[in-house]
Amino acid sequence: MGLKQWDQSYTAWQNALEIDDQGFELCTMAGLCAAKLGNIDPARSHYQQAVAATNDQADNEVYAALGRLHIALGDTDAAEQMFTRAIDARGPGEDTNYKHKAYAGLADVAAIRKQFDDALSWIDRAIKMANLDSDADSAAYHIQKARIYMDANRDADALTMLSYTWSQYPETPWRIESARLRAALYERADQLDLAVDTIQTITEYHQIAETRNTEILANFTALLANWQIKAKRIDAANISLHNLKTLAPDHPAINELKAKLR
Repeated sequence: MGLKQWDQSYTAWQNALEIDDQGFELCTMAGLCAAKLGNIDPARSHYQQAVAATNDQADNEVYAALGRLHIALGDTDAAEQMFTRAIDARGPGEDTNYKHKAYAGLADVAAIRKQFDDALSWIDRAIKMANLDSDADSAAYHIQKARIYMDANRDADALTMLSYTWSQYPETPWRIESARLRAALYERADQLDLAVDTIQTITEYHQIAETRNTEILANFTALLANWQIKAKRIDAANISLHNLKTLAPDHPAINELKAKLR
C-alpha cells in the first residue's frame, strides 16, 4: 500500500480503538499502520497496548515489531531484549511461526554493533526457518544478508548474494532492491558504467513486467537519470528526464534533475 492507504487504514483502526482500546488485533494493526507512516512513538504505544491486552503474553510477531521500533529509535539494548523475548514467545497462529523475524532482528542489532560474524549467524538462522514458512521473508533476509556483507566490506560476497537473490526471487520488489544494492557496490568500486547498466536493466524489466506500476517505474526512471548524470551520460540522462516527465509530470525529482542538467 502507499502512504495514503496506510494513513486511511490508520484512521480506521484509531476509530475502532475508540470503541475497544484493549483489543489485541486492533492494537496490532494500529501499530503496524503507525510504523508504516513513520510515527514511531504512537506505533510503540499501540504495540505495548497489544502486549498488555494479552496479559504480557503477546505472540512473537508483536515482540519482533517492538524490537524493530526500538532499532528505529536507536536503542539496540531494548531491541535485543524484545527480539530475545520474541524467540521464546508463542506464534501468532497454530501453523505459523514468526521466530525468524526475531532472528533477523538480532542480525540487525549485531550489524549495528559491527559484530558481523554474529550478524551473519543470526541471519542464516532466519533464512533457514523462513525457507519453511515464507518465500517473501526468505527473499528479504537474503537481501539483508547482502547488506551485512556490504557493511563488513565483503563486497564480493555481497554481489554473490545479490545475484542469487535476483535468480531465485523474480518478484519485482526483490529485483528492485537487488539492483539498487548492486549499483551501490559498483559505485564503491568506481565502476559507474556497470551501476548505470544495472539500473537500466531493472527499469527496462519493469517497463515490460505484467505487474507494471507507474509510480515505481517513475521512481526508477528518476534513479536512472541520477546514475546517468554521475556517469556523465548527459544525453541519456536528458532522455530519462523526458520519460520521467511523461510518466509523472509532478514527480519531486524533476526540478532537481533539471538543475543538475543545466
